[in-house]
Amino acid sequence: MKHYHAHVYFTPDQLAQSRDFAQTLADLVPGLQFAGIARRPVGPHPLPMIEFHLTVDEIEPLKAALSKLPEVKSTLIHEDTGDDYKDHSEGAEWVGEKLELDFDFFDLIARDPSKMIHKPK
Repeated sequence: MKHYHAHVYFTPDQLAQSRDFAQTLADLVPGLQFAGIARRPVGPHPLPMIEFHLTVDEIEPLKAALSKLPEVKSTLIHEDTGDDYKDHSEGAEWVGEKLELDFDFFDLIARDPSKMIHKPK
């Protein structure tokens, strides 16, 4: 079964609301797995974000749930194939505003895998 990640971006001034966003989405999309909140930009991601893990069956329900949170302006959904560069570029689907990711990050971790600390906490 294919696995996907959803990165729900928020601005620093929305940090206090980020847990509420995460809980609302988890309540609206059964099976959505909360993976954490990055309170600052990490890895290739340009903004703080909430990360979820999901299956293909949860993608459309997630999109519908995001429409109920107008404060969320941008979400990246991608398959988790193990090829981070491909997953975040040609494999990426944006809901809302498309953001510029830092693809130099993937070059950095290719040279020094110890730098791969982009998982939210």
